[in-house]
Amino acid sequence: MCDAYQSQYNIAKERAQTAITKGFHVVLYGKGRTGKSYLFEEIKDFINLNNYKRSFELGESCIDYNNIKPEDKYWIETNRLDIVDKYLKNEKIELINMNNFQYKQLDDPIKSCFY
Repeated sequence: MCDAYQSQYNIAKERAQTAITKGFHVVLYGKGRTGKSYLFEEIKDFINLNNYKRSFELGESCIDYNNIKPEDKYWIETNRLDIVDKYLKNEKIELINMNNFQYKQLDDPIKSCFY
């Protein structure tokens, strides 16, 4: 399981870095414990160097997506595609679906990948 997760994670990481290089918004979509925050922590220096703003959810209470400026770039971790569609429909985004990742289970130390 660790090899499958690591392979999927590496692909997600590469896609995210490529999207940042191209100036696309990065949207990590998935339920909890799929590696969204872990991925951010691993490449946060690169993300910050490129002046991306981090958001854990979309909507009026987090970032004003109704007034996105061309120079604004976002790193978004969410579990709601409906909001992504509503606010970023006309933006260049890299949507990375992390929901189907095979990841470590806390109750099985044999399957531990990162912890």
